[in-house]
Amino acid sequence: MPFDARKAFRLSIGSRWVLRYTAATTLLLVLLTTLIYHRIQGLVLDGIDDELRKHTRGINETIARENNLEAVGRLLETEIASTPPERQLAVELYDRDFQLLLQVDILSPFSAPLEPWTPSGASDVRTYRESRDSRHPYFVRVEQNALGFTRVSIHGGPDLRELDAIRDVIAWVLAVGVTLTGFIGWWLARQTLRPIAEITATAQLVSSAGNEGWLPTHGTGDELDELAQTLNRMLERIRLSADRMRRFAAQAAHELLTPLGVARTRIEVALVEDQTKELHTETLAAVLGDIERLGQSVNAVLDIARSGAGLDPDRVEEIDLSELLHSLAEFYRPLAEDKGLEFPSPEPLDCSVLGDRGWLHQLFTNLIDNAIKFSAEGGAVRLTISQTPGFVRVSLSDSGAGIAAQDRPKIFDRFYRGDGAQTPGQGLGLALALEIARAHGGAIEYEAPPAGGSIFHVQLPTGSRADGPPGEP
Repeated sequence: MPFDARKAFRLSIGSRWVLRYTAATTLLLVLLTTLIYHRIQGLVLDGIDDELRKHTRGINETIARENNLEAVGRLLETEIASTPPERQLAVELYDRDFQLLLQVDILSPFSAPLEPWTPSGASDVRTYRESRDSRHPYFVRVEQNALGFTRVSIHGGPDLRELDAIRDVIAWVLAVGVTLTGFIGWWLARQTLRPIAEITATAQLVSSAGNEGWLPTHGTGDELDELAQTLNRMLERIRLSADRMRRFAAQAAHELLTPLGVARTRIEVALVEDQTKELHTETLAAVLGDIERLGQSVNAVLDIARSGAGLDPDRVEEIDLSELLHSLAEFYRPLAEDKGLEFPSPEPLDCSVLGDRGWLHQLFTNLIDNAIKFSAEGGAVRLTISQTPGFVRVSLSDSGAGIAAQDRPKIFDRFYRGDGAQTPGQGLGLALALEIARAHGGAIEYEAPPAGGSIFHVQLPTGSRADGPPGEP
């Protein structure tokens, strides 16, 4: 088996969250600690500079006050003695020609004589470091005085050692912070993804075969709750669809077995009894009728199954619904007139729908056939077309006895025939019409007018080729 690097190094969502959280937090900690360290370093160096400035100012004031260089030396030795030894204070006095006049630097001798320097003004000073000790350099300040120049040096070791200690502490804090960040990121990812783990575990148990469990929600209203609610609605639709499928399969088996059983009984009787040729002919004709009814039921079942799968994009076209209904009215008018019914053509209306012409033809054929079949002689069957924003509404009314109140909730159920065997047909016509309407993004409603009869309202979305197939945005 070839090595799949992507699969071998695939990380879970939780691991990716932990890595991203740790990386982002580590970067933030590094930036924050770096800023803090540089701020502390600046404060330490400013403190050293202030100390140098204080010593230099005091020495220059002494020089300006004392005219005796020997007295100045004694005062400087006293100041050095009062300064902490670790500071290693050293002082040198130069004349204006940069000739050394006085040196008080026993603890920390200067590494080299003062280089010639021309100040740009009375306030001009010179500061620098002498790196005789790379870890702890000396800090030097040069200023003008009454005699020439003053050079003062102090050792920065104590301050820089403290700065090093602070840097070590910050490094430890950073290391501990990164470690804690990783653990906190892992804990947060685990807590955040726990609902997803619960959803996954529940989804593995939930099946349309019988488990009626639901994906858990926590009432937080966040994205995970919304996901769980969406999946629960999807499961509800799947269960309802599976339940309809089971009921439909059971009903179909029952309805299809009935004509098969009748035909088998007729054939068995014909084989057992000694019948004449005429009786055999009658038996074969009856069996043929049973087979035809069985074929009609099978075709209707197949049509419902195909319509439930949705429209075939290759058969979708723009259909002038007014023209389609006009042609159906012309086709069925002779049959209606033979029964003494009025069936005028609908008033034309400029409206188009996108769909399967054959299926829409089947939909309205089933409704018109029922309307003519159940209308009383001398009555009327009427088709009307109206339009609302985004939809076209087709209403078909008849003058029959209407549908009993107890049967109305079930008229679109498959194989439902009201008063049972006395109602002609297989009980699939209205069910097929409803499935076709749904496949086109529409619906069918039944209305029982007070004057009697029935009215079926078919609502379909309007559209053209530019809009795309029904149901698409």
